[in-house]
Amino acid sequence: MISRRKLVIGGAATLGLALTGCDGSSSSGTGSASEIAATLRKRFGSSGSLFGARYLELNETGDEVESFFASLARDTADESALGARIEEMIAKDCRAGRTLYLDHWMFSETEARVHALVHLHGGAS
Repeated sequence: MISRRKLVIGGAATLGLALTGCDGSSSSGTGSASEIAATLRKRFGSSGSLFGARYLELNETGDEVESFFASLARDTADESALGARIEEMIAKDCRAGRTLYLDHWMFSETEARVHALVHLHGGAS
């Protein structure tokens, strides 16, 4: 069984790499929700979208997820800083117990929203 700590650290590291362009993609751009989703989709593939679809069924609307990422992008200088901020938010969620289960997998609230964003911007379903 994978411990909660290992799952969170692995997820945060993967997310940080994806957002900062370490998957080999260019990190230039404004960091819009659709650009972030495209980068995450390359990194997570269809599984991110499947978890994102499930999160949207059970929790927030697409507009709420879009608004969440729009406010983060407005308050963050670039994609690299945004990646670091999201990693920090995931860690804070876990420390505060803000986690949820989607199909028997544990996610922080922020991490689940990331998967929802991938789904909203053309992830496979």
